[in-house]
Amino acid sequence: VFEEQYKSGDGLIQIRDKEEISADSVQSPNDLDCSYRDKDGQMVKGYSVNVTETCSDNQLNLITDIKTVKVNTPDTAFLIDAVDATNSVTGQTVDKIHSDGAYHSPTNSGFCSSNNIDMVLTGIQGIQGRYDLNPIQNGLQVIDTQTGELIQAHRSVHSKYEKWWIKIESGYRYFTQKDITNSLIRKKLNNRTIEELQRRNNVEATIFQLCFNTRNNKTRYRGLQSHQVWAYCRGLAINLVRIKNYIETIRQRTNNDNFALIREAFFSFKNEIYQVLCVQKSHFGLTLYKY
Repeated sequence: VFEEQYKSGDGLIQIRDKEEISADSVQSPNDLDCSYRDKDGQMVKGYSVNVTETCSDNQLNLITDIKTVKVNTPDTAFLIDAVDATNSVTGQTVDKIHSDGAYHSPTNSGFCSSNNIDMVLTGIQGIQGRYDLNPIQNGLQVIDTQTGELIQAHRSVHSKYEKWWIKIESGYRYFTQKDITNSLIRKKLNNRTIEELQRRNNVEATIFQLCFNTRNNKTRYRGLQSHQVWAYCRGLAINLVRIKNYIETIRQRTNNDNFALIREAFFSFKNEIYQVLCVQKSHFGLTLYKY
């Protein structure tokens, strides 16, 4: 803690500037895995839990992946692993992703394009720019959304990376490939239906269920491994409740004999899950029976 928070020299001890202190620095002497994050003024010490679930119409939708990491991990780091895990668990191929703008990055956008995945964003980080950018053959078309003027952009020949520029009153305005991609995503977002944009709301409900037993968003555990097991157990509990409710809907459409077989299979599966939890309990020393 001393080395991270202070510096010494010439017989003096000084507090380091906050820019010199890493987000991975020790945040608590009782939890050495804990990290720090300041996102849009919201300061958090601890961990992030990323939840992925299916969202098909009129089907049993379950949590397929839960990742628990240090809180300073960017949201963009979750998406590819979440898709791969879901493909593995379901035995199917993800063809559409619903997420917020924090998951967008050039890497994730390229991953979705190469795997024919439609990425539905409820928003995109940053404010909408003044210029609408439209790639054309061997060029870039720029529209000033304030005046409606159509401007032909010019490719910069002196830049190491692909860049375009236009002449404006105050000088020149440059556009990178990231600017072009963001403009296209915003345009695509504006053409989404209300149903597509609102589907992600169900995931917010899952986050509420996951954190229901916490107090002020604080858990009763310390350490990354303990929080990983806690998140797994909460996810399993949510899935089991959803399976139970799904069985109840089947009961209304089937006879009692078939329902008895389904119910027996469900409780057999539940007992197997409990055995798995007991193994994890002995490994990590947690009181999982509380869940």
